[in-house]
Amino acid sequence: MENVYYHGTLDEWSQISFSNSNSDPMHYASHFYILSNDNEWLELTELKIKDDVTSIKDYEYESYELLQSVNIPEGVTRIGYYSFAHCVNLTKVELPSSIKTIEYEAFYNCESLDSVYYHGTFEQWLNINFSSMWSNPMSSAEHFYMKDSNNEWYEVTNFVVPESVSIIKNFNVYGFENLTTVTLHSKIEEIEYHAFEESSNITNLYYNGTIEDLFTV
Repeated sequence: MENVYYHGTLDEWSQISFSNSNSDPMHYASHFYILSNDNEWLELTELKIKDDVTSIKDYEYESYELLQSVNIPEGVTRIGYYSFAHCVNLTKVELPSSIKTIEYEAFYNCESLDSVYYHGTFEQWLNINFSSMWSNPMSSAEHFYMKDSNNEWYEVTNFVVPESVSIIKNFNVYGFENLTTVTLHSKIEEIEYHAFEESSNITNLYYNGTIEDLFTV
């Protein structure tokens, strides 16, 4: 199977429940087409999730091989198991500050992923629960962007852990290849396994506490 032509809307397609990835014809096909307002077939290469969605279902966009960009709106709190796995031409993901959980292998084998644009703060990012390294889109991406005080995108190379965060969770800063500087505060209680794994270009680590504080981490 190479092509799937769907006569409904993308919203209607997203309401279909697939029991597993093998139930979805896109597990086998490469191209997905929907009808435009002009009744022309359009291939889905850019995906903007609807504003009223709060959760992206398990396997929902797995193996959409020609998908190049994904924009997930505010209000979405969960990205399901394998939701974007094997989207091998995906290059850009835009994530909202409302994300709380990204499930197992959600971005597995997104080998072309280059950039992640995040609308939240460091504090919000560090409170996301990543189930595995492939849950974090930075496991494949090279560039991580946030908004500055002027609402302009900038690439994060300096990561300052807010004092409100006491635990750096598994996979939270996994794969940040362009990160060079990390600043930790004295109230850090725990840095979990894999927290900074594959962030291999960190050259400066600053700790704003005493030796006594450090030995309590």
